[in-house]
Order: sequence, then C-alpha cells, then structure tokens
Amino acid sequence: MRSTNGKRILSLFVAFALLVGLLPAVVSATDTPPGEPVYSSMRLQGAFNPDTISFYTMDELGERVNYYVAPATLNDACNSPLEWMLLAFSLTNNQRVTLELWTLKEDFPEADENPVTLTPDFSDGTAQEEFLGERLGVLYGIQLLDNVDAIDTEIDEERTAKLVYKTPADMAEAAKDAAIAYGEEQIELESMKSVYAYGVQGVPYKGPSVSLFSVDDDFYAKDAPQVLPASNDIENYILWDGTVYDDESEQFVQLDQETDAKKYVIVMTPDAEANQKYNTFTAFVVDPNRPTKNMALIPGTGRGTQGGPGAPAERQLFVELYRYRPLRGA
Repeated sequence: MRSTNGKRILSLFVAFALLVGLLPAVVSATDTPPGEPVYSSMRLQGAFNPDTISFYTMDELGERVNYYVAPATLNDACNSPLEWMLLAFSLTNNQRVTLELWTLKEDFPEADENPVTLTPDFSDGTAQEEFLGERLGVLYGIQLLDNVDAIDTEIDEERTAKLVYKTPADMAEAAKDAAIAYGEEQIELESMKSVYAYGVQGVPYKGPSVSLFSVDDDFYAKDAPQVLPASNDIENYILWDGTVYDDESEQFVQLDQETDAKKYVIVMTPDAEANQKYNTFTAFVVDPNRPTKNMALIPGTGRGTQGGPGAPAERQLFVELYRYRPLRGA
C-alpha cells in the first residue's frame, strides 16, 4: 500500500511540474543581468541619430534607476532639428498624462552618481519628490503616432488600440517628416498637458478597482546596459526641441538659453488621481558647450550618407526652413 501511495504522489508531482512548465514565463528588467539589454519605461534620444541620451528603467534589484549616457546640447543651433530629441515612454494602460520639465536639485545626490536612483513617492501622488528642484513648465512637442493605430479621442477613448510595428529607423524617418512639416508651418508644437498616451497593449485604463555645473567625460555611463525599444509593445513618442511652457508666467522657456551644463528631469504624471503616485522620470544633462552627436552627421565628417538626416540636400532643407522662423513666444 505504501508503495502504491508513493507512486501516486510521484505521479502527481511530475504532472504538476509538467503543468507549470506549460505556463508562460514573465521576464522583466529585474531578471536581466547588468550589461545585457533592458527595456526602459522612459528614454530620451536624438531625434535622427538614435543614440541614447538617458533612460529610466528598473535594475536587477528592483530599484528605479536613471542612466546618463550622453549630454543633450541644445546650443545656439537648436533652431535646426539636428539637435532635437525624441522622448519615448511606456505605461500599462491608455490614459491621459502630463509631461513636465523640472530641474534636478543641485545637491541630489550628494555626489555625482551614474546611474542615480529616482524613486516616486508612492505614499502621496501629489507630493513633490525629494530630487526635484524647480518646475519649469509643460513640454511642448509633436506626438508621433506612426507606431499605433491611433484612437479618435474626441469620439471614443475606450477603444483598444493596436500596435503598428515600426523600427527605430522608421521612427527617425517619422521624426524627420514632422520636423519638415513644422518648418513649413504645416503643423505646430502642442502642449503635452493631458495628452492621450497609449498603454503597452493599447488597452484603456478603466479606473481604480474597489478596494552652475559642469560634467566631465568620465561622468557618463560607459557600461550602461543597452536599451531596447519594446518591439511587441506600444511606446509613445514625442518629438521635442527643448521647449517648455511656464503656465504661471505664461511664457515659453527654451533650454538653449543656458550657458553652462545643467541637469533636468522630465516627469510623466498620469491625470487619473489613483495613478498619480506612479510617476515616471528621466533625468538628463544639457551641455550647450558640447557638439551634438547629430551634428556629426553633417557633410564633411564622413558620416552623412545619401538619404540620411546628414545628407546635404536634407541638411540644407533644414537650414532653409529654420533660418528665419521666430522663436515661440517672441
């Protein structure tokens, strides 16, 4: 009898093991060892040169960390889109969010750290995080929707959206087309206050359930993990030239007016009160004294190629479109 019971127990154990083996595995950034590719929840990169400027992700210990990978420049040439940036971020469900720009507190952290931990205040969605300095205003940019079957939000915000697969090169091309359309005054920059953003699977949110400074080259992370766009998920893309709108003074602010390197933080806050504690951040450095990587694409450097953003015809088009365009608010 004991032998029979033992065999039954063994059979049940084997069957359970096989059943567990059929369940889908869930892999997150916390399962990814340092140095391996990770997925970001917010990423800032060059608009046409896809090199990463900074990104915010979860490390192997579950900490929310920000990597500074390269500086943004935004110097006097920022009237040209060659210095524009592309902000990409992901969230769980479709919902309205607001993108704001803050300075990073000068004494946070006490020493230059890279990566730096930026943890939301989960206890109070309205509280200002300890690392945030001065609020500068709301981002103004161009929302790129080429990678999503966009919803007509004036008619129906409850419909599930679908991913339209786009490569990073496709999104760079979309950014270039938007920059040209803006230069030709076919479109304008829009406020990123209460902008409709898409969740990774395109599913709408249903509501809560009941229950002065300079930076040395050594500062930038040379061993940061490679950051990958989520190929099977929807990301939100904002083409941004560094412009924010200060709704208190009712004036536009441009970061290219700075003369020294400085740290900033982009804060993404859901509009829904229940979700406001789940802020997402990406901190970055603006150093107007550095040549932008995108400028390396100009003719004569050996990197400009036929059809790319550095091709002579396209660069000349950017120069002509933006030479006489007045600054916003001027």
